[in-house]
Amino acid sequence: VKEDGSLSLADCLDEFEKPELLDEDNKWYCPQCKDHVQATKSLQIYKAPLVLVINLKRFKHGKR
Repeated sequence: VKEDGSLSLADCLDEFEKPELLDEDNKWYCPQCKDHVQATKSLQIYKAPLVLVINLKRFKHGKR
């Protein structure tokens, strides 16, 4: 994040790849323990296609 608060595309992609803690309403089903457990998820882009469409949302998400 720059001093003026602006973000680069690289900043946005870094945020996209950060692990996210799933909340109580989105627990993951663990096949080993046969129970719904709180977990983290993360998404990554390993190889981009020839044409990559990126939709950037124009709001700030954060804790209040």
